[in-house]
Amino acid sequence: ALARSLAPEPKMLMLDEPLGSLDRGLRESLQIELRAILKDVGVTAIYVTHDRDEAFAMADSIVVMDQGAVVQAGPPEELFTAPASELVARTLGLRNVMRGTVITKGAETIIESPVGTLVPDNGGRVRVEEGSEVLVLIDERQISVHRSADVESLDGTVLDGRVESRRFHGGESEFSVLVGEGRLICRA
Repeated sequence: ALARSLAPEPKMLMLDEPLGSLDRGLRESLQIELRAILKDVGVTAIYVTHDRDEAFAMADSIVVMDQGAVVQAGPPEELFTAPASELVARTLGLRNVMRGTVITKGAETIIESPVGTLVPDNGGRVRVEEGSEVLVLIDERQISVHRSADVESLDGTVLDGRVESRRFHGGESEFSVLVGEGRLICRA
């Protein structure tokens, strides 16, 4: 089907969930081959998928749409590290997404959130006024889970919570932890 589509040398090719019905291993190997073929031929392709990992693997640029309107567009890394909205963050599969309020304590800026008081790690890139509402993203792979008795030696923000569930997920454990008035998903 791909050869037939490329034979007339189109300027653009649209692929709508082309690998959706394949098992994971075959889908991943075909993603590599398909991307290489499209690059080699030099045709622009619009690739529609609802699979985040597939979008990241295939795309030079991702466009997130809502009700027919573009919400954000850019390289996969840019969208993943700086989503423009909660919708974009959740569409990209980020699960620790919540609203928070900026508070200033002396020279330190902190964020009050449903899971507790957080110290932002934004490398000084963003300056936000006191009282501003912000979107908080917490990378599930950057959270570590420890017993309460072992937290004294830890650096960074420490939050108190209760493990609600644990499941094995492709070589690592995924924890759902009730923290404050919220829930965090962590991988370890």
